[in-house]
Amino acid sequence: MAELRPSKPYAPLYDPELHRIVLNNGRNSGKSYEVASLAAVYLARYPEHDIMYCRANSNSIGDSIFNEITEKLDMLGISYRSTKSPYHIVTAYGNEVWFKGLDGDANRTKGTKTPRPLSLIIIDECEEIRREINLTNAVSSFDRHIDDTIAWKVLYCGNPAEVRSHWWNVWCAKHRNAKGYAHIDATWRDVAKKLTRATKDEILLTYRINPQLARFLYDGDITELMGGAYPTFKRERHVLTPQEANTMFGAERICGVIFGGDGAIMNDATALSPVAILTSGRALVLERFVVDPTRLGYAPAPSQYAEYASRYVDFMERKYGFRFNGVPVLFLIDCAAADFIRQLRYTLTDDYDVQSFTQKNVLQNTATVNNVFACNAVYIVDYGGYFDFTQYAAGMREPPFIRTETDLLVEQLESVVWKNNKLDPSVPNDVSDSLVYGLHYYANPENLDFTVPERSKYYDR
Repeated sequence: MAELRPSKPYAPLYDPELHRIVLNNGRNSGKSYEVASLAAVYLARYPEHDIMYCRANSNSIGDSIFNEITEKLDMLGISYRSTKSPYHIVTAYGNEVWFKGLDGDANRTKGTKTPRPLSLIIIDECEEIRREINLTNAVSSFDRHIDDTIAWKVLYCGNPAEVRSHWWNVWCAKHRNAKGYAHIDATWRDVAKKLTRATKDEILLTYRINPQLARFLYDGDITELMGGAYPTFKRERHVLTPQEANTMFGAERICGVIFGGDGAIMNDATALSPVAILTSGRALVLERFVVDPTRLGYAPAPSQYAEYASRYVDFMERKYGFRFNGVPVLFLIDCAAADFIRQLRYTLTDDYDVQSFTQKNVLQNTATVNNVFACNAVYIVDYGGYFDFTQYAAGMREPPFIRTETDLLVEQLESVVWKNNKLDPSVPNDVSDSLVYGLHYYANPENLDFTVPERSKYYDR
């Protein structure tokens, strides 16, 4: 049997003490070659174990590591059978490589079970996965089938995304020093001897004519990249834990609440974000309401959305006592969701003012939100996930809780980008839009029918 020797930067792939490894490297860094080599070695080393390989889109699997793995199996002299519809590999030992696409329904990997325990999980081209929750749910599903008595591995592979605030760039930065995660930082220079002269010439030409692009493409340097639509939003400044929020604002009371809302169109989510205005004039974004058809597997009717929202309002009332304390509550729902607005007006009591938000000017709305964050006037409370009000029944103390590694509102504020003078429609923005509508109203003091005399002193201009 031939031997596959890793390049020096990739030696950690074979360290039995390292289990979760992030490979967020620039182009031509040899990542695909080394990961496929490890897969072939693991198929031979652990013949009683399977391998799971994932990408954003299953249709692109044939263009990537599928051919790399079969090539490495040939190099090792391991017999196998393979198919491309669907993509699948079975070795002469009987163990298998399973291929999955992760985009679409965020729960599409739920319940996935392989015939044998897993030795290796490869998540490839992570930056192409539409949402962080798809990655989180997939790894959570597959983790249950890992055999932790062997030198198991989970590889998170990708290239830096073109927008600095993209969730994948943020995820990698957050996991840089996280316990249990190792990082392999490799560039084309580390594998230059294996590159063709034509490839090296093209790389060097790019450094000469467009050095900023070259640093991004080949070094993975994102420092000079543009930000997203909300560059003044800073996670480290504007996101608080419930404990931090209580420390900062525990002496204040809620004077009014604006529930900004984005209603579902087609497969979009329906979201409500409550902007709770405090006595100082600053605001906290409390527990959000999110109903995502891609997670449910079906699109609820407007009457169902309104019923779920009613359960949410009851939950918020029990926790904060808005009506009991005489706190005015306003709902501002995207005017495009006319059916949802009508149903909400019918379902909720007259204590709540449900209005249609019609001031939809993307440039103006985005500028307003950026100004609010720049003034440090609003803070988002990160609860570690969100409640599932579709499963909330009478007698339950609280709804089931869906944990997320990154808060959905935070994720979208960091991910939404411009495209042709509009927000890129391919990037989910349902939850962030719900906040935009509430903040647009909040940012104009003449809209408020109560006085917050200290409002201006907390704007750090």
